[in-house]
Amino acid sequence: MASILSKPSNANLLWDWQISFSTSTVADIGGSPLWLISDDRALLRAAENAGVRSVVLPLEEYRDVLTESRDEFDSRLVSIAHPPKRFQSDDDVER
Repeated sequence: MASILSKPSNANLLWDWQISFSTSTVADIGGSPLWLISDDRALLRAAENAGVRSVVLPLEEYRDVLTESRDEFDSRLVSIAHPPKRFQSDDDVER
């Protein structure tokens, strides 16, 4: 692991992973979602597989978000405000 972390391209690897495990996909600040910004391919792939890719953005995509019109930004927020249900809750289990 030390050899992986010593590469400059992996400088934020541990930080990104720690944040990803300690943040909720439905967390928000004043109604705006918290996004994890990372170019880590494994993290982006994991987010895609978990169905939460909308709150894990690569840096270039985040930069694009910053240039969106207010309507485009609001539309993005609406699309992630209610993420699709991925896991079955106790309430969904027939007894």
